[in-house]
Amino acid sequence: MGVMTIRLSLVARVLVAFAVVIAALGVSLWTHLEAQARLQGHFTLVTEGYLPVMRGLDELGRELRALQGVTADPDSAVVRQGLRARRGASEVPVRVEALRLHVEGVLAGSIPAGERSFLRNLHDVLPQLEAESRRIADLVRALEVSGDEAFSATRSTTRARLRRMERRTHDLGRVVEVRVDALTGDAGEIARRARMRILWSGGAALLLAVLALAFTVRGLRPVRALTGAAEALRRGEYPGEGSIAAGSDEVGLLVRTFESMARALQERDGELRRQTVVLQEALDERVRAEQALVEAERLAALGEMSSRITHEIRNPLSSISLNVEMLREELDRLEEVDPEVREMFDSVEREVARLVALTGDYLSAVRAREADRRSMDLVPVVRDVLRQMAPRLRRSGIRLSSELPECAPLPGDENQLRQVLWNLLQNAAEALESAETEGRIRVRVEHGDAGTRVWVEDSGPGWAEGDDARIFEPFFSTRAQGTGLGLGISRDVVQAHGGTLTAERSGLLGGATLQVWLPGETTGAEAAGAG
Repeated sequence: MGVMTIRLSLVARVLVAFAVVIAALGVSLWTHLEAQARLQGHFTLVTEGYLPVMRGLDELGRELRALQGVTADPDSAVVRQGLRARRGASEVPVRVEALRLHVEGVLAGSIPAGERSFLRNLHDVLPQLEAESRRIADLVRALEVSGDEAFSATRSTTRARLRRMERRTHDLGRVVEVRVDALTGDAGEIARRARMRILWSGGAALLLAVLALAFTVRGLRPVRALTGAAEALRRGEYPGEGSIAAGSDEVGLLVRTFESMARALQERDGELRRQTVVLQEALDERVRAEQALVEAERLAALGEMSSRITHEIRNPLSSISLNVEMLREELDRLEEVDPEVREMFDSVEREVARLVALTGDYLSAVRAREADRRSMDLVPVVRDVLRQMAPRLRRSGIRLSSELPECAPLPGDENQLRQVLWNLLQNAAEALESAETEGRIRVRVEHGDAGTRVWVEDSGPGWAEGDDARIFEPFFSTRAQGTGLGLGISRDVVQAHGGTLTAERSGLLGGATLQVWLPGETTGAEAAGAG
C-alpha cells in the first residue's frame, strides 16, 4: 500500500503541475481567439461590406461626372453623339440597385448592433438615389430624341440633377469612409487590449511552466542516472548490477528492471555477434559465387555472339582477302599504275586486314589474346586512322582537328591499337551524326616520361549522368543501333598493353572525352620486371 501511495503521489504531482500550466495556456488561447474573432468580424465587415459600397459609390460618382462632361456642350448634335457613344446613363440605376442589394445582403448576415443601425440608415437612403437615377436616365433618353426647342431646357434640368446626385453620392461615400475609419480604429484598440491580455496570461503561463519544470525535475532526478546508463548501453557499454542508486519507489523499480534488461541484452548481444560472423562469412561466399556465375553467363553470351560474328564475317572476308591478293599480283604485273589507284588499293588491303583482326577482337571480349607487342611509333597509326575516317567525317559535316607531335616509340600491337583508335573515333562520329549541333572532333597525342597519352574529344551530347559506371560494360550503348562492345574491347586491349582507358562526360568541347594512356618502353619494362 505504501508503494502504491508513493506512485500516486509522484504521478499526481506531475499531473497537477502540468494541469496548471495547461489552464494558464488555455486562458491565453481563449483571449487570443476572442480577439481574433472580433478582429475577423471587423475585417469581414470592412472588406465584404463597406469597401464594395465605397467602390460602388466611387464608380457611380465617376459615371455621373462623365455624364456631366458629355452634356456640358450646348450643341445638341455634339451632346447626342456623346450620349450615343457613352451608354452610361442606363447603367446608373443598375449600379444604385446593385448597391442596395449588396447592403441588404450584408444586413442579412451577422453584424454588430451599431453597424446594423448604420447600414439600415444607408439602406433607407439608397432607394432615393435609385429613384433619382431613373429620373436622370429618363432625362438622358429625352435628350437623345428631343427637338432643338426642348433640348436646352432638358439639358439644364439633366445637368442640375446630375450635379445634385453626384454631390449626394460624394457625401454618402464620405460618410461610409468615416465609418470605415472608425471600425479600423476600433480594431486597433481591440488588438492592443488583446496583446496586453496575451502578454499577462502568457507571462503567467511561462512562470507556472518554470515552476512546474523545477518541481518535475526534482521529483524525477534519479531518472538522469538511468538516462546516462541507457546512453552507455546504446554505445555497447553494459552497466554493472547496483551501479545506479535508486530507492524503493517506482523509479527504483524502473532502474532494477533496466539493469535486468541490460544483462539479458548483453548475453543476447554476444550470441548475435557470434551468429553475425557466421552469417557474414556465408554471405560473402554467396556473393562471390553469384558474381562468378554472372561473369560466366556474360562470357558465355559473348562467346556465342563472337562465334556467330566470326562465322558470318570470316567466310566472306576470306574470299575478299583472296581476291585482294590476286588483284595485288595483277597490279604488280602492270608497268604503269596511277599512284592514287595504288594508294586506294593499299587502303582496301589494309581495311580487309583490319576487318579480319576485328573478328578476332570480338573473340577477345571473352578470351584474352596476348598482344604482339613490338616497338612502334603510335603517331603514324593515328594519322592513318584519321585519314581513313576523314571522308566519312566530311560527308557528315564534322570538323576534325588534331595535334600530333613526334613521340618516342612504345611497345604495342599495331593492329590492336589501330582498332582501339578506330573504335574511339567511330563512337565520336556516331554520337555527332545523331546530334543536331555542329560537330567537332579533336585528337591530341602527348608524350611524357611515363608514356604516351591520346585524347579523343567530341562536342556531342555525351551520356546520361547515371550511366558513368556502365560505359565500358559489354552490350551497353546509348545508341539504338550500337553493339555496346567497342569501348569494352578497347579498354581490354589498352589494359593488356599495361595502360588505361578513361571516359569523362564533359570535355573541353562540351561532349565526351576518352583518354588512352600507354606506357613507354622504359615504363613497360619496369612494370614487367616488377610483375
